[in-house]
Amino acid sequence: MIQSNATRWNSYFESINRFLNCRGRIELFCNTHIPIQPRSKGINDDKLLSTDWNLLETLQSCLQAFHEATLTTEGDRGSRVLRKWYTTMDKL
Repeated sequence: MIQSNATRWNSYFESINRFLNCRGRIELFCNTHIPIQPRSKGINDDKLLSTDWNLLETLQSCLQAFHEATLTTEGDRGSRVLRKWYTTMDKL
């Protein structure tokens, strides 16, 4: 799994995106997990509900534009950078 990182602007988008891409495998694991201890509830309290998945999809959608904007201006040099950045922020 990709973890968010305070020094990378797109890390939240990338971690949410990866998590959503792995949704089927995550749900399969959660649904087939058998606790080691007989009386344990296992991971039932930690499973994501559909409202949780919907929230992640909404966050991904909101962060998508910022992700694309940072990739668009990435690597530019000189005076074009600032002009391109302001144009990009206006579009957002």
